[in-house]
Amino acid sequence: MDTKLTKNKIYKEINIFLVILSIIIFSISLTKTITEYRNTKYIHKTNFYDEYNIRSYIDSFDETLKTYLYAYEDMEGTIRQDIYKAEKERDKKEKENLLKESENNIRSMGKSQGLTEDEINENVERAKENILSEDNDIDAYFYNIKINTFETIARTKNIEFYIEDNTGAKITNIKDNSFEYKIKNKEFEDENYYYMYFPNSKNDNENNLYSKELSKVYPDLIDYYNRETVKYYRIPKNLNEGDNLYYEWDYRKGALNTLKRYSIISLASGIITLILAILSYKYKNKNKDENGFMERLYLKLPLDIKIFIPILCVNTIKELITNVIPYYSGNSYSNKIIALSIVAIIVTYLLIKDMILIIGGKRALGNILTKKYIIIVIDKLKNCYIVSTTAFKVSAMIFMTALAIWCTILINYYSYWNYITVMTAQIYVIVYLIILTAYVIIVFGEANILNIKSRKIADGKYEKEYKKNRMIIFKEIESNMLNIEEGLNGALDKAIKSERMKSELITNVSHDLKTPLTSIINYVDLLKEENLSQEKRDKYIEVLDIKSKRLKILIEDLFEASKVTSGSMEFEKEELNIVSLLRQILGELEEKISLAELNVITKWSETKAILFLDGRKTFRAFENLVNNIIKYSMRNSRVYIEVISNDEEVIVIMKNISSYQLDFTAEEIVERFKRGDKSRSTEGSGLGLAIAKSIVELQGGSFEIDIDGDLFKVTIKFKK
Repeated sequence: MDTKLTKNKIYKEINIFLVILSIIIFSISLTKTITEYRNTKYIHKTNFYDEYNIRSYIDSFDETLKTYLYAYEDMEGTIRQDIYKAEKERDKKEKENLLKESENNIRSMGKSQGLTEDEINENVERAKENILSEDNDIDAYFYNIKINTFETIARTKNIEFYIEDNTGAKITNIKDNSFEYKIKNKEFEDENYYYMYFPNSKNDNENNLYSKELSKVYPDLIDYYNRETVKYYRIPKNLNEGDNLYYEWDYRKGALNTLKRYSIISLASGIITLILAILSYKYKNKNKDENGFMERLYLKLPLDIKIFIPILCVNTIKELITNVIPYYSGNSYSNKIIALSIVAIIVTYLLIKDMILIIGGKRALGNILTKKYIIIVIDKLKNCYIVSTTAFKVSAMIFMTALAIWCTILINYYSYWNYITVMTAQIYVIVYLIILTAYVIIVFGEANILNIKSRKIADGKYEKEYKKNRMIIFKEIESNMLNIEEGLNGALDKAIKSERMKSELITNVSHDLKTPLTSIINYVDLLKEENLSQEKRDKYIEVLDIKSKRLKILIEDLFEASKVTSGSMEFEKEELNIVSLLRQILGELEEKISLAELNVITKWSETKAILFLDGRKTFRAFENLVNNIIKYSMRNSRVYIEVISNDEEVIVIMKNISSYQLDFTAEEIVERFKRGDKSRSTEGSGLGLAIAKSIVELQGGSFEIDIDGDLFKVTIKFKK
C-alpha cells in the first residue's frame, strides 16, 4: 500500500513538471505558428511573381537589356555605329560649348585680376587641353554598358530573353537555334516555363501575350515610347539555383514549411497538454491530503526564504513570456530559461498555496532565518575596524544619498518601468528619509559632545574615567580624542616624574661628588701639617689617590650618561666576537671576582658569536654589568653568564643572587643614579646600568631586567 502511494506521489510530481513543460512548448509553437502565418499572409502573396521585390528585380533586368540594345547590335558586342557617331557628335558639341564658356569665364576673371593678355591666353590654352583630353568618355560609356549587361546576365540564371528591334538588331541568351522560328509563329506555350511576349506596333491586337502567373509583371515591362521592339521573356516553373529569384522563392518555400511544422507541433503539444492535465487532476484527487516531495522540501525553508525565492523567479517567468516564447531559437540560453521557469512556476504556486493556508490558519508561519543572521552580521560589523571608521560611515551615507536621488529620478521620470522596480525604489526612498533623519540627529548630538570634550581638554580638565563607545558616527574621532587625552595625561605624569628625577639627580650628584671631594680637601689639609710622619703622609696620599680616582670615575660616568641621553654618542662598528669580549672582561676583573668570593659559571659555545658592534663601548656596557654583579652579589654565591647564538640573534644572559633586598622594580633600577643599596655605602655612581642599557639599545639591541625575589637577571639580545 505504501509503495503504491509513494509511486502515485512520484507520478504526480513528474506529471506536474510535464504539464508545465508541455504548456510552455505549446505556447512557443502556437506563437511561432501565428507569427509565421502573419509572415505568410502579409509578406508572401498568393502568387510568388506578384511580390513587389520580384517585380522590381525583373523590371531592373529589362532596363539593363534595353540600355544594351540601344548601344549594341548583338550579344557579340557590335557597337551601333549610328548611335556611337551621334553620341560622339553630341559630346563634341558639348565640349565646344564648354570651351566657349570656359574661355569667356577665364578672360573675364583675368581682366578683373589684372592679368596680361599673354597670361590670359595661356590659361585659356591650358583649359582647352584639359577639356579636349577627355575624348574617351563615350568609349567608356559604351564599355560600361557592355560589362554591366554581361555581368547582370551572368548573375541571372532564371530569366531567358529574346529582343529584336526594327533595324534587325537582336539579343538573346536562349540556346535553342529553332527558338526564333517559334517566336515568329507565336508558339509560346511550354509546360516548363512561364512567358511574356511584347509585340511591336504592327501586332498590337494579338492575344495570349503572357502566362497568368506573370500578369502583374507584364504591365511593368511595356515600353510605351518604343513600340517597334519585339520582346520575349520566359522563366522556368522550377527555378534553378544561383540567382535572387531562386533565393526569394526558396525563402518563401521554407517559410511555408516552417508554418506547417509549427502548426503540427502546436496541435500535438496541445493534445499532450490536455492529456497530462487530465492525469494531473486524477492524481490530485487520489492524494488530496498528501504533500509531495517538492512541497515537503519547500515547507522546511524559513518564511523569508520562501518569500524571497519567488521574487527572484518573477524575472525568470517574465523573460520566458516576453523573450523566450515569442522568439524561441533553440539555443542553450532559451532552454535554460525554460528549465528555470518550470521550477519558478512550481515555487510560486507553492508560495501562493502556503500563504493561503497560513492566512486561513491551517498552517504555521514557520521560522525566520534572516533575523538570526542579521544579528550575527551586526555583531561582526561592530568588531570590524573599517566599518567603525568615520570615513566609511560618511561614504556609506553619500552612497545611500546618491542611490536615493537615482530612485527619485526613476519614480518621477521612468514610472512606466517594471512595477516591482518602481515600488522597490519608493520603499527605499522612504527608508532612506527615516535613516537620514536619525543620522542628522545623531551627528548633531555627537558633534555637541565632542565640542564639550575638546573644550575640557583645552582647559586642562582631563577625565580619568571616560565612558567609551558613546559615539556611533564619530567613533574614530572619539577614539583619537581619548588617545590625545591619555597622551596628555602620560606627558603630565612624565613631566612630574622628570621633575622628581631632576631633584633626585641634583641631590645624588651633590652627595656623590661632595663625599670624595670633602675627603680630598681634608687629607690635603692634613698633609700640610709640618710634624707629619712619613708613614702617615704615605697613607694620606694613598687615600687621596683612591678618592681622586673615584671622583674621576664619577665624572667620566656623568659625561658618558650625558652623551647617551643627548644622543651625541658616536659608534665605530666592526665585527666583534661577544664570547671573546666576555672572556676578556672576566679576565681583567678576575681579582675583584676573587675578592668578592664569587663563583662565575659560564655557558657558551666555542664557536664565535660574531656581531657588528662598537667594541670599546660594548666592552664598557658589559664591564658595567659585571662590576654591578661584583658589587651587589651575595658572598660565596654563584653567578651565571650564558651566551646563546642562533641564525637570527645572539642572546647574553647574566644571573646573580643579590646581597641586598631587591625592593625596587626593573624600571627603577635603570634610572640614573639609582643604587642597589639605598644607604649608598658602596662605591659607584648609580649610572652603570643606565649607561649599559643605553649603549645596547643605541646599537639596535634590547636590554631587559627581571627580578624574582633576590634573583637579579639581565637579558641582552642583538640581531645578527
